[in-house]
Parts: sequence; structure tokens; C-alpha cells
Amino acid sequence: MTKKKTSTVKRGRREYTDEFKEEAVQMLLDGHTAVSVVKRLGISNINVLYRWKKLQLERSGPVASSLEARVQELESELRRVERERDILKDEQQTLIARRVRRIFYVANETPPTQCHISAQSVIFSAPSLHRCVL
Repeated sequence: MTKKKTSTVKRGRREYTDEFKEEAVQMLLDGHTAVSVVKRLGISNINVLYRWKKLQLERSGPVASSLEARVQELESELRRVERERDILKDEQQTLIARRVRRIFYVANETPPTQCHISAQSVIFSAPSLHRCVL
């Protein structure tokens, strides 16, 4: 039996230009996910990208940090307002469904002969039925 010799090649560290790093960080700040930036640009490790971001924000000073904080604040407020809108939309649909169920008030069991629906009320022309206001 002979053993196969396997040679291991130690990979050297890849050098990136400052422009490349800035572009990668800008993509991250523009809203792309870190995973997509790493895959798209062929960066070896996701932690490298986060390190570049940290260094760039430290170099750019408090202005960039305050702008990024403001963006995060606005994004969280946007999410809150969207949740409120969705809740109100659901509540509106529920109220409409309740009104439709209550719309038919019948004094006795006689079905209406004619029905007129407007935005404000429902009027039945059968003599035994009453006007139902929404």
C-alpha cells in the first residue's frame, strides 16, 4: 500500500484597495445585506466587511455616525407607522363586515320587495320593513 502525498497550499491574504473597501461598505450602508455584498464582491469573510465598516465610520467621524443613527431612527419609525396602518386597515375591514351583518333589520319575517342602497343608509320599500341607518 502506498500513501498519497497531499500538499497543502497556504493561501496568502488578499489585499483590497481602499476604493474597493469604500465601495463594499457603501453597498452595505445602502441597504444591501452583508451576505450579498460578500458574495457579489468575492470578499473572503463577512467579518472583514464589518471591520471595514467600523473603520470607515470611525474615520468619517460623528457626522456619518449621526446620519446613520438618524436613518435607523427613521426606518424604525417607518416600520411602526406601517404596523399602525395595517392594524387600522384590518380594523376598518372588520367594522365594514359588522355593518353589513347588521344592515338588515327586519320588523317581521317578510322579505323585502325592493332595496335601495346608498352610502348613508339602506331603504326597503316593503311596508313591514324599516329604514336601517349605517
